[in-house]
This record gives sequence, C-alpha cells and structure tokens, in this order.
Amino acid sequence: MYASNCLLPYNGSMNHGSGQKNFTSLPPNIIKPLDSENKKKNFLQILLEVDLFTHMFLLLFIIILVFLYVANENNKAKLNRASLENHIATNSAHIIAAPKLSNESLYINQKVVFIDKKYFNIPEKFILTMNGPIKKEVFGYLPYWMIQNLDDIDTRTLTSVSYFGLEVNGDGQIVNRAQNDGFSPYDTWQNDIKLKNFLTKIKKNKTKIFVTFKSFDNDAIKKIATSPESSQNFIQTILYQVNSHSLDGVNIDFEYSGGVDKEIRDKFSVLMSSLNDALKSQNQNTALTISVYVTAATIPQLWDIPYIANHSDSVVIMGYDFFTPQSSSAGPVAPISGYENSLTGMINNFLEQIPPDKITLAVPYYAYDWTTENQGKNSKAVLGVNASTLSFAEAKDMSQGKNVIWDNDSQTPWYSYVDRVGQIHVVHFENIRSLGAKYDLVNTKNLHGIGIWALGLEGNDTETTQLIIDKFTH
Repeated sequence: MYASNCLLPYNGSMNHGSGQKNFTSLPPNIIKPLDSENKKKNFLQILLEVDLFTHMFLLLFIIILVFLYVANENNKAKLNRASLENHIATNSAHIIAAPKLSNESLYINQKVVFIDKKYFNIPEKFILTMNGPIKKEVFGYLPYWMIQNLDDIDTRTLTSVSYFGLEVNGDGQIVNRAQNDGFSPYDTWQNDIKLKNFLTKIKKNKTKIFVTFKSFDNDAIKKIATSPESSQNFIQTILYQVNSHSLDGVNIDFEYSGGVDKEIRDKFSVLMSSLNDALKSQNQNTALTISVYVTAATIPQLWDIPYIANHSDSVVIMGYDFFTPQSSSAGPVAPISGYENSLTGMINNFLEQIPPDKITLAVPYYAYDWTTENQGKNSKAVLGVNASTLSFAEAKDMSQGKNVIWDNDSQTPWYSYVDRVGQIHVVHFENIRSLGAKYDLVNTKNLHGIGIWALGLEGNDTETTQLIIDKFTH
C-alpha cells in the first residue's frame, strides 16, 4: 500500500514502533528496474506510432496513385474516342457496319438479273470428274428469264431444280401476266418448248423438278392464309400443277413485309400443314419446301419455324441480302461472321428450334456494286444512287486486274475502283473461296444442303461446279 512512496527519495527518519532508522537515499538497485521498464514502454509506443504513421502514409500514397491512374486512363479514353471519331469521319474502311435485321421482301428475289451471253463462251478450266454421288441437297432456282440460256446451264451437280416462279393472287390462283421485262412466267412454264425439253433431260438424270409459288404482296398472303375459299383454291391450284407436270415437289416463297398478326401467322402455318398433307396423300414422295428470310428464327415473322419445319420437308433459308442496293453503306451480301448479324449466328438461331436435316442454306450467285463516298469496305453509299446488281460471272470478270481484298471478318472478297467519270465504287461479291467457306459451314452444321440463287448467273464457270463436287461427294 506504500509502494508509491518508495519511488521518492527521502532524507530523514522513519519510526517503526519503538525503533528508528535513518535513510539518506534509497538504494540504486530499487530505482533502476522500474526506470528501464518505462523506457521500454516508451520505445514500444514510439514504434507503434511510427508504424501507424507509415501505414497511413502508404495508404494515402496508394490512394493518390490510384486517383492519378484513373484520371490518366479517363484522359486516354477521351483521346481515344476523339481519335476514333476522327478516324470514322475520315476513313470508314476499318469500321464494320452491322447490317440491320430486316423483314422486308428480299431485293434480289424481285430483281431480274440478266447475264451476257459471252459468259457462256468462256473456255472451261476443268474437266470435271465426279467422285461419287452428291451427298447433300443442291437445290437450284431457275428464274423464268434464264430460259434463253438453258442449254448452257450445268446441271450435273443439281439434285433439285425449282422453276421460279408462279405468282399467286389473293384468291389462291396463278397470275397470268407479262412482267416488266416482257416475259410471262406462267406462259413460259406452260408452253416453252425449250423449258420442257430441259426439264425432261434433267429428270432422266434423276434431278427432281420443283416449281416455286410466290407472293410478295401482304394483302394477297393474308387473304390466302385466312380465307377458307382462297386456301382451298391455293391447294387445288398446286395439286393440279404437281399432277399435270409430274412434279417432285413445290417450293413456297411468300415474303410478307413488316410485322404480322398472330392470326395470320397461325393460319399460314395451318395452310402449310394442309398443303403438305394434300401433297403426301396423293404421293408420299412429293416434297414441300418453304423459303424463309435469314432472320426468321431471330425476329417474329410470317413463319412459325418449328411448326412449318415439322410440316414440310425442308426450310430454305435465303441466306443473302444482308446488305442491299438500298442499304446506306456497302457491305457483304452474305457474311459468315464478323458482323452483328451474319450467317453463323442466324443459322445457330434456327438450330435452336429445328433439326439440321430440315435446313437448306441458299447462297448468292450475285454481287452488288455501290457508288460510295470513299474506298473503304463499308463506305457510305452515295445518297439516291442504288447499287447495281452483277451476276457471279460478271463480278468475277470485273475483278480481274483489281486489288481484291479478302475480308477475314465476313469471309468474302471485295474491291474498290474509280469509274471513268471519277465516281468511287465498292463491290462485294462471291468467289470460290467464299462459297467454299459457306459449304464448309453447311457440312460443319450438318445441314440438309444448299440452295443456289440463281442458276445461270455463274455462266459456264466450271469452278462453281467443281467446288460442289469437292465439298459434297466425300
């Protein structure tokens, strides 16, 4: 209880009972241990304070570094954005424009594309040798305007040919009238001797004969689908053509533009089911194929893909016109990849809904030539100037001597040139390499086969035939 007093020097006396002791000071050995302990405690406190200060300084230093880094990155991002905007404004060649999803009627299906006779007089490069039967469907569309070139069309690799086409009206009956080019598709189908001889010849070679029934008129499609009388007329019209011409099948190409009511969609599905049943009731081997937009499995349109696939023999994906003459910029007609909307992604969307053996991928035998503002692959098209359409043969011929560039993104070729009056042009086309990539995609995805739009546009280019043999006979 007196420990605190022992820490103080004392000069004097202290009484303990009857005795008395005198101290001049406390012994040194009593003070030393306590003083050392204090120093040790003070030293540890200083160390702790230094350590705390050091950590606070390091934390503050890190915060400052992070702040400076973020500020620097933001500044770099601003500079990069400014640089990119300047780059876009001055050179769009490296900017990939994503084609828009469209549910409008395809431009090419309404466009007559003639081919110069000279492209059927080019010497053949290959003496073709078949390595066995074609193991995939090769479905060729034969446009009515190509009849004059029938003798020159190579049919050796075709498994099916579909005459394109017979237009039907809202009453479900065939329209018999001359087109703007002066031809009457129905009269040609019914009466042209050259066509009859051609079909007879290829049928002997076991090529199947189809005819395409088409409509690009919303009102007509709606009436055929929703009117019981029109539906019945439509089915009877088709059955008559199948029986009177001994057809192996029919192809339906109804291109409804814009959004479609669920009622129309559902009744169109029922119509296709009824048509399929009617065809099969007369001949189980009569095939029904239905053409659809490449976007049909991505956005709701006329076709209920799972339903019509289940009630037909094949869904023909029209895998082209991602960019058209009406597009605001140039671009590949049928990009495999590299764009927001491309063949690979679209086909994958179909495969999520229907099996691969129900899918036929139609490929383009044509090209587009845009008048553009500069020479980049996705250059902006000159306003009010539609691109011209080139046949496969013409595009190949025009590319000779040009600096053709292979686009790894879309897996298609393109080139630019300046015409005689100084206008810049950008041409996106197909060649053997790009078609081969599409055929590889068909094989990789194990699809039913390919369609060709359109027969004759290749001239007598034997490379296209050799490619089909090489890709689909092994």
